[in-house]
Order: sequence, then C-alpha cells, then structure tokens
Amino acid sequence: MSAVRLYGVTAAHGHHGSFTVDTGVVAFRELAAIVADAPYETAADLGLEDYRRVVESVFRQQALVPAPPGVVFRSRDVLAQWLELHYFTLLDALAFIEDRAVARVSVVPEPPAAPGAEAGAAEGSDERAEEVLHDALRLLRRHAAATVTLGPNGGGHPTAASFLVDRSRWEVFTELVREESGRVDGYALALTGPWPPYDFIRMQFSN
Repeated sequence: MSAVRLYGVTAAHGHHGSFTVDTGVVAFRELAAIVADAPYETAADLGLEDYRRVVESVFRQQALVPAPPGVVFRSRDVLAQWLELHYFTLLDALAFIEDRAVARVSVVPEPPAAPGAEAGAAEGSDERAEEVLHDALRLLRRHAAATVTLGPNGGGHPTAASFLVDRSRWEVFTELVREESGRVDGYALALTGPWPPYDFIRMQFSN
C-alpha cells in the first residue's frame, strides 16, 4: 500500500472526495485527513510551497488543524488508526479554531523619514523591540482567544506574536493594531494574516 503525506485534519461534513487538486481524503467518522501519495522516507525537501498551498486552500473553505510539514504515514490504514486514537482531541481542536484565524504581529523599526536620515530605532535594539511587543500584548491579547510570542530566527528577544482571532472581529483587531502602532515611537507594528492556526497546533506522533 502507498504511503501518504499528511497536510492536516478537518471536519468531514460528509465530504469524502478531494478538497484540493492532487490531494485525497482519509476519513474516520467526522474527521477527514487531507493527504497525498508520497514515498515512505525522510524527505530532504519538506515541500513547503506545496504544503502551504494545500493547507491554506482548505483553510479558506473551513477550519483545519495543520500537520507539521513533511509528516508521512506508512499507509492509509495506519493514518486511520492514528485518527481513531486522537479522535476526540482532534475534534476539540477543530471546535476551538472554528471561525478563527491567526494574526501575526511583528515589531519593526520605522524607516527613515527622508533619504540620509537616521532610522527611528537603532539597529540591534532587540530589548526595546521586546518592550514594544510587551506593551502591545497587554492590549491585543484581550481581543484574541489565544496568544503566543515568537522569537526571531536564531533566538534572542521575542519581537513578534501570533493571535488567534475570531473572524467576526478581524477588522476590529486590525484597527487596534493600527492604533497601537501609532502610539509607538521609532517602531511600527506590522500585521499579516489571516493565516491557518500554524502556531497553535501541536500534533503527537510516534513511530
């Protein structure tokens, strides 16, 4: 039997066909795992572009619990057993993220006001950026179902955070970020999204 790459898990809603091009479904009761045929081996290339294409396409249709990139099951039967083992946990996760999306807010130095002018924040002032993020968190986390801080690549002080926001309040949250950014000297708050709940899901696997 062919091995399968797992992109994520969503609600079946009686849907046992493909959610996106080049993918299929392994269904167990009310759950549908989004999969594609793949060799059963450790891949040097995780296929991140393809992974994001599939995950974000399904996310635009309905709630999705994303799998980590590159997860491959030996067969569809093994995946179905994993769905059965974690059935209620996955249902709870889908219920929690239903009608919610992720907003990522980063602290970035303001550009110089004119050519040749000094930037508003000195390079390397990670501690000041962390303070700006901390102050923003006190307001923004009250308008999100969950919040997690994100450190820069290579460690150091956290200068970004992810917020799980109700879709019905997305415009309100966006406006709050804009207002808070206007109160900060030397820095700005940059918001991206809506994203799938990449930063809020931790799936459990074993050999």
